[in-house]
Amino acid sequence: MIVTTIHFGILYIFGNILFYSALVDGILLVDDLEIVEAIKFLYFQMATVVEPAGAAPLAALMFGKVPLQDLEGKNIVIVISGRNVTAEDLERILNK
Repeated sequence: MIVTTIHFGILYIFGNILFYSALVDGILLVDDLEIVEAIKFLYFQMATVVEPAGAAPLAALMFGKVPLQDLEGKNIVIVISGRNVTAEDLERILNK
């Protein structure tokens, strides 16, 4: 199987057992374009460089993947981590 994506840090081919479902409340999916927009926001608005996998949580929030009723009246924390992106890859992402 050939997979093309910018977020290699969270790209995995899973076996038969994905996760222990009793420990997981839910899974949110974001696509490459949403991650690109999150990276651009962090770079241009927050002066922060982050690798694609590290921008995935922000992309989920920016693009409405988290139901608004789950956010109302709550303090929200998003972990943005990782700077494992080459200058060439970052330039390519920022120019998309």
